[in-house]
Amino acid sequence: MKKSKSIILISAALVVLTIAACSPKLYEPTSVNVSSDATMEQLKEGKSLYIANCNRCHSLFNPKRFSREEWTKNLNKMQPKAKISEMQKAAIYSYLTHNANRKK
Repeated sequence: MKKSKSIILISAALVVLTIAACSPKLYEPTSVNVSSDATMEQLKEGKSLYIANCNRCHSLFNPKRFSREEWTKNLNKMQPKAKISEMQKAAIYSYLTHNANRKK
């Protein structure tokens, strides 16, 4: 009986680790990401909103996956579906683009 419980616990731990390994690497805002148009608090709020709202329906994307222009299109498309305000969208955009790819 103890052996089967151990196997179940080990299996569950492996599933959790596998899921965690597959999640995107979201950056934690630092002073490097802060600019004249985004404070540390705004970037942290944007990250929190991104995780809370976007993760409800789909996997999160690494902020570097898309350019600023692509994030604009993505957020404009997803805002009505996620039912987020303009201020929430702006905070998420700020978080995503202060470490996004800088495609021209």
